[in-house]
Amino acid sequence: MLIDNITKTDFFVREPVDKVNKEILKSDSKRIILTGGRGSGKSTVLYSLENRGLGTEEQTINTRFESVSTFGYTPSENIINEIYRHKYELSFCFKLLAYIKNNYPFIYEKEFKDIYEVLDEMSFEFVDAINNGIFESYKQNNFSQFLETMSIAKSLVERIRNILEVEKLNLSIDRFDWTNNSSKLSQQILSEYFPLFDKVILTSDDDVLNLMPICNYLINYKDYDIQRLSYGGNLEIVKIILQRHIAAQERFKYFDINNITDNVVRAMINESSNNISCMIMAIENLAEMNNYYKDMYNLENQAATIINEKVRRVRELKERSVQKRFYL
Repeated sequence: MLIDNITKTDFFVREPVDKVNKEILKSDSKRIILTGGRGSGKSTVLYSLENRGLGTEEQTINTRFESVSTFGYTPSENIINEIYRHKYELSFCFKLLAYIKNNYPFIYEKEFKDIYEVLDEMSFEFVDAINNGIFESYKQNNFSQFLETMSIAKSLVERIRNILEVEKLNLSIDRFDWTNNSSKLSQQILSEYFPLFDKVILTSDDDVLNLMPICNYLINYKDYDIQRLSYGGNLEIVKIILQRHIAAQERFKYFDINNITDNVVRAMINESSNNISCMIMAIENLAEMNNYYKDMYNLENQAATIINEKVRRVRELKERSVQKRFYL
C-alpha cells in the first residue's frame, strides 16, 4: 500500500528525513535539486519540509504540477506562449491558495477566499475559450485577456508573507521535470516564479543528474546544487520502514515481522538500487503470500524473486514513459 504523503501515517520514519530537512534549511544554496532515483524518498522529504515549517517563521509551500500534457501534446515553438503563461499563472496561484486553505483555514476564509473566487471565474473563462477554439483564432475569440507571469502571483506571495508574518518563504516542486510531459517551455515558465521565494527545492528524475558522481554533500549543476538522497540504502533505516509498513496493516497480522532478516532487506536494497517504494511493494507481496502459504517457501529466495519482478515492472514502466529531463 503506497501512500503519497506518508508523513501523516504510522509508517513514517522521521530521523533520516529530518536530517535531510536540516541540511536543506541550513544550506546557503537558494536552488537545490533532490535526486536519488525513483522511490528514493524525495516526495517524503518535501512533504516533511512543508509540515516542519507550519506555524514557524520559515515555511515551505510544497507543490506538484500536472505531468500529463495540458492540451494533449507537448508544447513546442509553434504554440502561443501567452496561453501557457496564462495557464501557469492561474495554476501557480491556485497552488498558493491551496497551501493557505489546507493549513490555515481561518486565515483563508478571512483573507484569501475572495481571491480564489475571482481566479476560479477566470479559470472557467479560460477553459471555455479553449473549448471554443482558442488555438485557431485566439485574437478573434471573446477571451482576450491573457495573464502574464507573476501578474497576480507576485502580490499574492507578498500577501502570504505579510499575513503569516514569516521571515522566509520557500517553494518546493515535486517531480519538476515530469511537468507537462517533461516540457522545456513549462520548466522555463515555472522557473520565472523562483525569485519570489527565499529557497526553491526541486525533485528530479533526470538520469543525467541521478548518475552524476557526487563526492560531497552537494555539487553545483548550472545554478543549482544537487543533493542525492541515500537513506534508502541504509540497512537499519530500510528495515524499520518495511517493518512499520507490515505492522501497521491488519491484513498482515499473522506475518512475523522478525522474518524480515538483514539478508532479506540487504538483497532488496541491492536489487532495487535503493528504491524504497519498490521494496515496500515487494515486502507487502511477500507478507501476503506468507499469510496463505506459510512455511512453504524459503523466505529469502522468495524475497529475491519478488523484488526482481517489481524491479522489472518499474523498469518497463520507465521505458514506456516520456524520458524525464531537467532543462534549466
